[in-house]
Amino acid sequence: MSTIKIVGFNSGHDSSYCILENGIPVIFEEMERASRVKMQLADGLKLFFERSIKPDEAKYFAFGNWGNRSAQAAKYCKDKNSEMKMKKIIVKNGGRFYEFGHHLSHGANAFYTSNFEEALIVTMDGGGQEDSKTETAFTIS
Repeated sequence: MSTIKIVGFNSGHDSSYCILENGIPVIFEEMERASRVKMQLADGLKLFFERSIKPDEAKYFAFGNWGNRSAQAAKYCKDKNSEMKMKKIIVKNGGRFYEFGHHLSHGANAFYTSNFEEALIVTMDGGGQEDSKTETAFTIS
């Protein structure tokens, strides 16, 4: 049985990455822990490529802040070389890149790290684009 590796990453002021193997988290790293700079603006995908032992084994990549990988939104937090590496790995491994809404990502984190089978999830923060047209700071799922 082969291992399915998923890389989830975030860029911006809380840049980080996480690796799931067959749905189980095996590593999570935040840029500020590596750099010792609080809320450092960075690209979580670049951090993954700099620190991961076998990045070419990933199949799927997920980014939890819809629209913020675009050139304009990612002006300071998108490394072009890392983006190209990710695309090559996706093609080589028959994978895919997924982009999710900001609040959906918060809600998924709250739900999947709980022991509940059902939950009402409320997220509220300073902002977050939920799709290509909507900006919201409050969501109920």
